[in-house]
Amino acid sequence: MAKHGEGPTVDAFVVGLQENGVKLHLPDYSMDDFAFVCGNSQANPFSLEEEGRVLRAEDVALRMLDRVKVRVGIDDSRIHARLKLEIVEPVLPTP
Repeated sequence: MAKHGEGPTVDAFVVGLQENGVKLHLPDYSMDDFAFVCGNSQANPFSLEEEGRVLRAEDVALRMLDRVKVRVGIDDSRIHARLKLEIVEPVLPTP
């Protein structure tokens, strides 16, 4: 895998919703991991609505079992490198 989010783009499915992101299942890798919807220093444009069933911002709504495209990469900005998932489709709003 390439570093800094420059890896392959694969299909994923939303299997969990939180205010700051979504838990995704990646069938190609038979794994689940979390993707943040905004950076740590950014205002979060998303809100969890309908009793936790929809994560919404502007014209983007993420629901359970929605298919999304993610770019898989490695975040090596910390002592221990970790997997980094970036949602590329649908296009997320920027704060």
